Amino acid sequence: MMTLLTIASLTALVGATNGHSEPHTQGRSTACSGDLCISEFLPDALQPSGQPENGPVGSSFENGEWVEVTNRGSANLDMTGYYLTDDDITHVLTINQTYIVQTTNPSNPLVLNPGGHAIIANDGATTGCGFCLRNSGEEIQLFNPSNLRVHHVTYNGSSSGKSLTEDPTDPLADWGRFQTSNSPGGPNGGGTTITYYQSDILITELMIDAPGRDNGTRPNGEWIELHNNGSADINISGWKLRTHSGATLTIDEDHIVGWDPADAQTHVIAPGERTIVWMNGTSLLVNTQSGGTTPSIQFVLPNGSLTEPLSWTQAQKGMTKGLDPQGAYQLVDTALATPGSPNIYTVSDAINGTDTDVRFSEIRPDALGADDAPYPDGEWIEISVHADNVDLGDYTLMDASATTHAINLSNIVNDDGDLLASKEDHVIIEAHNSTFELSNYVGGIFLVASDGKVIDGARWDITDVYSVDRSLVRNETTDALWHFADFATPGVNNSIMDAIEPGTVLINEVMPNPFSTDSKPAPDGEWIELYNNGTDPVNLTGWSLIAGGFSIIDIDEDSRPNATDDN
Repeated sequence: MMTLLTIASLTALVGATNGHSEPHTQGRSTACSGDLCISEFLPDALQPSGQPENGPVGSSFENGEWVEVTNRGSANLDMTGYYLTDDDITHVLTINQTYIVQTTNPSNPLVLNPGGHAIIANDGATTGCGFCLRNSGEEIQLFNPSNLRVHHVTYNGSSSGKSLTEDPTDPLADWGRFQTSNSPGGPNGGGTTITYYQSDILITELMIDAPGRDNGTRPNGEWIELHNNGSADINISGWKLRTHSGATLTIDEDHIVGWDPADAQTHVIAPGERTIVWMNGTSLLVNTQSGGTTPSIQFVLPNGSLTEPLSWTQAQKGMTKGLDPQGAYQLVDTALATPGSPNIYTVSDAINGTDTDVRFSEIRPDALGADDAPYPDGEWIEISVHADNVDLGDYTLMDASATTHAINLSNIVNDDGDLLASKEDHVIIEAHNSTFELSNYVGGIFLVASDGKVIDGARWDITDVYSVDRSLVRNETTDALWHFADFATPGVNNSIMDAIEPGTVLINEVMPNPFSTDSKPAPDGEWIELYNNGTDPVNLTGWSLIAGGFSIIDIDEDSRPNATDDN
């Protein structure tokens, strides 16, 4: 029996020394037989600038190959003596401090806490390709200090930059892409189940896609709001923020205003208190889902525990995401960024002023030309005036990021040489010579009085509709998204231009797409036939045609080749 055991042990160790030329056999994985197990690996690294696959993994853990191991036992585990091989048993990657590039126990990297993870990689430490993972598929083996194989993993292929995990339905199957994003150093869809730590420190608001540059210095750039939702002080010394890619940011004096490394009290968040973590010159948050990878953020506690990730699929420029006010653990769009204050999700929540002299009445967010082109080609906002002698210079615009923008003579289109407006005026504020920018997707804009109070707001979502050169008008309720007008009416009361029922003069026939150029003279270009359905002549002087909500053509001698001033 002893002889048989020795032979079996040697077979496990030696395997096939020519493994890299041996054909791969599907479904040779084994279930992990120990507490330390392989939980995820990246065989096809991105290799920026032509670096070898066993080069540095990078902050995103996508640039070089790596293998993640996890302690799925109930006690701390010393990894001294453990090692990995590929399908050539002579290609060994020892688990030691040289090759541990990340761990949930950084104070003692070789010891993994229960549920803890460690990333093992060459990380550019040595040249040449000993332990290297073939992109087309092979095997990875994990051995314990007694040279007994405790885990055997096989795979049949891979995709660039995407990690592989165990088939959650069959530990004997080839490993594959069973999760939407890489999760180096964190829980995944592989063989290890992790219990998330329930913390009273919540991530309640994030500026993911900041106005300007994401890596701007405080108060610009990305930021994350933390809120102590509990009843006791919580010290966040040693806490980290971790993204879906494994990139981390340590919360310290570089990212929190007032943090003093020598004063532990400045590391405490009191019950009900909100604290802003400023990225402050770095960029951590990914704006949008890409290649099946869903962006997310979570805490890594000093003991290696992880909180449940918060994820998103798309962040809008200059708009924050907030924790769902309905209680679900998910992020939703806010209406107005409020770093350090309770979140605002609706226009009515944002309005805190009583001034009723001016209101938004029409908005054109998606210009036909450049957004900042002079009116009427660029973006514009129409403000209706409801009192006499209103000084528009007393008001400002505020975008969804809470950045304010002045109203002045340089950006008012229909001014009389001053900023005074009268009752029933409809004043156009153009993006040209302004600092505001209106989103062509999901957006919002607010009107602020001289006392700093918000008195009106508009929100819209035109992501999935054709919106070029179309204007938006107010909906029936304050919080309802603004909707498209039948046609734009800049500078006049919207109701004046309400569509009318068909009458005596009818549009009878249209040529929208001629064989020739659209703008060619009659009869080659576009044309519209009008029909007098009545019994008396109709004088068309002053009549116009409106198409697409904004394009206007006057009915006159230029548009009617057979017409005269009198006909």
